[in-house]
Parts: sequence; structure tokens; C-alpha cells
Amino acid sequence: MTSFVFVRLASILPYIKRCLLSSERRDSLKSIQTRLLNSTVVSINVCPSSTNVLSAYSSYVRPKGIFNKVLPNYFQTQQRNLLRHVRRPVPFNMAHHLYGQLIENHERIKPKNTEDGVSLLRRLATAGSPEEQIKTLSTSDIIMCLYAWREQTDLTSKTTSIVQSLYDDKKTRVTGRADANLLLQVELSKRVKEEDLETLFHCAHAAFSSRGRRLYFLTSFFDHILEEFDELSLTKSQFAKILFYIYYHGDAPERLLFNLQNYLSENMNSFDFNEVHVACLGFFRANKRINDYAILNALADRLLQNLNIVSGDALVSIMKTFRHSGFTKVSFFTELAERLTSMNLPNITSLNQVMHLAVAFGSLRLYHEAFLASLVSRSKQILCTTRSSVVRTKDLGRLVWALGTFCYKDEDFLLNTVVPVFTESLSRNVTVQYPESLVDVAVGMAYLGLYSDDIINAIFSSSTAAKLRGKDEVTDT
Repeated sequence: MTSFVFVRLASILPYIKRCLLSSERRDSLKSIQTRLLNSTVVSINVCPSSTNVLSAYSSYVRPKGIFNKVLPNYFQTQQRNLLRHVRRPVPFNMAHHLYGQLIENHERIKPKNTEDGVSLLRRLATAGSPEEQIKTLSTSDIIMCLYAWREQTDLTSKTTSIVQSLYDDKKTRVTGRADANLLLQVELSKRVKEEDLETLFHCAHAAFSSRGRRLYFLTSFFDHILEEFDELSLTKSQFAKILFYIYYHGDAPERLLFNLQNYLSENMNSFDFNEVHVACLGFFRANKRINDYAILNALADRLLQNLNIVSGDALVSIMKTFRHSGFTKVSFFTELAERLTSMNLPNITSLNQVMHLAVAFGSLRLYHEAFLASLVSRSKQILCTTRSSVVRTKDLGRLVWALGTFCYKDEDFLLNTVVPVFTESLSRNVTVQYPESLVDVAVGMAYLGLYSDDIINAIFSSSTAAKLRGKDEVTDT
């Protein structure tokens, strides 16, 4: 039945393409909808031809019953794919720490006293229509409100917090808890063309510092930077700030990323490694491959020359960029492994850093026995001094997967260190946050001929299966 449906869909694909060029394309596509709805097909799997049919159809006809009746599996699969590619938000404390490393004097742009911002927030909280009141504020006043917003959300007593009154829908006539913050950002977004570049950076930092759930302003900020990019004379600091906000936001216009890549190519040797670190994170989080081999090769050469001063986090972000961009220069990775081994893994202090190094080599199938032994030894040291309750199972699972791809077998580490961590995590139901880690560790150990009943049973449990499918709950039958 499934094969028959694939043939039927593929056979009408040329007809659909011809219809798209005709003046009666909508009527033709609707006739296809009627024909498919009258068929006996109830479910098919995703295939390239069916995806093309859906793309052509949905571009011109409002989706109705055909999608629910004919292609339920398609939409379930698309939903799971979307869930996989949605970026988890960056924790504010982590991003703030990174910003502190990037800009040593970043505190200077923040006001020492936010009393004016607090008074403005109080006025907004008592206003009948805060939307109209916000429009009357100057840009500097809105910035003050955003800085004061962060301090007010830190108050322990919610009853006395000014922000709580802004959250009250009855007083603000705004829907959603964070929409009052959003209103401030929306008003700033309307003024991007009126302000100079330095003021816009202040607006971006204020929006970031407010810890708003949605940084609406950054979208308009990126669009404006793209529109005026050729006219701007960006400094290194401004370039790094833009990529920091892209990293925090998780997305940016493709053309802007391309322009930033060209800027990086022209000024590669002038950046310090903190700026390079942020740039790599920005491109990686925005899912942008650096396709200029000269940039990657220059970055690799600089990394080898300054390996002793590069932080562990910066090294990891660079390795992630290499992996994401398809940089596979064997001589570089070989020399990197030898130097890191001889230097006893300098500045590698967390399991996450160890994991990313192992995965970088594992994904390229570049085997270096002494380097792998150093990574395992460092992992043992970290796990011996870290409570299992704070170990991220995702890091441990990917590390075991990488070791498995190399058939690097250390039974003591795997059976006496890794398995107990996962067993305890299962007892505390922690692995539900990263259900893929169970599959990673099971597959990695299977490569080595090792099996854990607890992990295998957990993988095939109904709750784990539901998480892997992108569902929150499942009903046992």
C-alpha cells in the first residue's frame, strides 16, 4: 500500500509543477486535493516525492482535511524535526559570564543608579494604558526601565515588586506575563532607524540585561545592521558584540552572517581568542557553517601557536566550529592531539570540554591512542571529584559514544564509573532531560561488547520512547 501511494504521488508531481505555471493553478491543485481525499489511503511515511508534493500544494492552497487524513505521519515527523532543531535558550548567568570575558568594562555602560528607572516602572504600573505611556518615553528612559526591570525581578517579595503589577493583566491590559517587558522592546524596535549605532548597542545590552523571555529588539537590531552594513565601520568590539547577541538569540539573517564571515576573514589575525571564542559560538548557535577554508585554516594555525593560553571553553567552541563547518585537515588534528597530550590537557577542567574534544575526533574517525587515554584519565579525575547528581548525562553519553567508535575499551571506566552515574540518574529520573544520552551510552558500549541491563531497559521504557518522539507523556497499555 505504501509503495503504491509513493508511486501515485510521484506520478502526479510533474502535473503539479505544470499547474503552478498556469493561470488556473489553484483550481488544479484543489482538484488534486479532492482526488486524494476520495482515495482509501489513510497513512504514508515521509519520502522525498511526498515532501515535494506537500511543498507545492501548501504554497498555494490552504491546508485542510487532506493533511489530517492522508499524511498524519508527515506532520508528526515534521513536528519531531522541529523539536530537535529548536535551540534551548542560553542560561542568562552563562551568557552574562561570557559577556564579562568579552568586554572588561561592560559594567560602565550600565547606570550606577536605577532609581529613575524604578520610578518610571512605577508610573507605568499605575498607568491606565501602559502601551500609550511607553510611546511618550525617550529612548534613554526605556533603557533605564529595562535595567531597572532586571533589579525588580530579583526582589524576593513578589507582593512589593513593581514588576508584578506590570504582570497583572487587569492593570496593564497586556496578555502574558512577560509582555510588559516586550512592550518596551517593541517601542525600541520602532526607533532603530532614528538612533546611532552606539545607542543601539546600549539598547541591545539593556534588553539582554532585563532577562526578558523574548528579546524582540534583537530581531529588529539585526535587520538594521544588515541594512546598513556596507555603510558601517564596525570595530572589533562591535563585531564581537553582534555575534554575542546572535549567540544569545540563536538566530540571525543569513545575509548578515555572510557579511560577518567576510569581516572575520579580513580581520582574522587582529582578534584575540575571547573574541574568536564568541564569534565561533555565534556562528554555531545560528547554525551557520563557515565555508571559507582560509578562515578555518588560519584559525587552526593560530590555535596551535597559542594552545597554552587558550581557555578550555574557547578551545571547545573552536572545535565545534571546525566540526560544524566540515574542517577535516588531518595534519592539524594529529598535531593538536600530540600537543594536548604532551601538555596534559591544559585548561580542560570539565566533562563537557572532554566530551567535545572526544566527539571532534570521533566524528572524523581520527584515532590517537595516547590522546584518548588522556581524555579518559581526565574524565576519571573529574568524575571522582564531582557529585554524580551534577554530572550532565548528555556529556557522558557522547563521550562513551566517541570511545565506542574507536573501539577504545576501558572496562573499569565504563562499568565502574559511567554505568553507576547513569543508574543513579535513572533512579532520580534525571535522564529525561537528555533521553538521547541513554542511546549514546548504550550504542558506544555495544561497540565494545559491553551491555547494561538498566540502561537497555530504560531505553525501551514507554517514557523514554515518548521523550525521543518529542512527546511529554505516554499512556502505558
